[in-house]
Amino acid sequence: MLYSDQYNFMKTDWNLVIENAKNKAQQRELELNYLFSDEEIDEENMKKQAIFIRDLILSVIKETVSKKNTSEFSKSWWNSSLTNQRKRMAQKKRQWQKHQIAENFESYQKERNEYFSAIKTAKSKCWNNFLENAQDKEIFKAFQYTKNKRVERLPILEYKNDLNEEVKAVTFDEKCKAFMSVLFKKPPQSEEINISESYIEDSKWNWQDLSYDELEDTIFTSAVNKAAGPDGISFLIIQKLYSVLKEPLFKLYKKLLKNEYHSKC
Repeated sequence: MLYSDQYNFMKTDWNLVIENAKNKAQQRELELNYLFSDEEIDEENMKKQAIFIRDLILSVIKETVSKKNTSEFSKSWWNSSLTNQRKRMAQKKRQWQKHQIAENFESYQKERNEYFSAIKTAKSKCWNNFLENAQDKEIFKAFQYTKNKRVERLPILEYKNDLNEEVKAVTFDEKCKAFMSVLFKKPPQSEEINISESYIEDSKWNWQDLSYDELEDTIFTSAVNKAAGPDGISFLIIQKLYSVLKEPLFKLYKKLLKNEYHSKC
């Protein structure tokens, strides 16, 4: 099973991935044309089309995207430059421990200070990039990291009750009552409308045909950092391979929407 967090998309050569996808699509062109030229709209046919696209994407990703070397020590701010600095620091330390010379100790101390300074810079840069590129719910996540943990008491509230009288809310229960009274006012009374005569029930909903613009807008406005589905294919992968799989995806989604069928694969 492919999970998006197993693969290092940060260091992926997407041009190579797209080229590999084109080659695989050309190799299976006959199968692709035969499968998607069929105008049948039964569930079995749509399931076969979905499985074909899924297997093609998974085979491309497994061949061209390297896996992450994750561990309990993995850090999002770590980079190859820090790895090299850590190696140099370890070398300087071994030289000092072996010879116990003041010059070696100064060299090790200098390398150590530069290493820890680089770590602070990398952490700061990672945090700033997160804040600059935060979207949707990530904004609230950033706020959660930075907000004050202290819970302040609500001050005494003044509001007008249903009788239009000035009232002060001091206790917690009174403040709750104040919020409920002000924020959730009673709706105005109106006469009941009889819609039984003019309402006609229709069991069939006529969906409009899907357009290329609608499909493309839906795919490219979806967040790439959302968790992938059971098949492990995230929106980032679909966006990158959209140019290769545009026609098969359009034909498949058009059938799925028109027939109100959701494939399980």
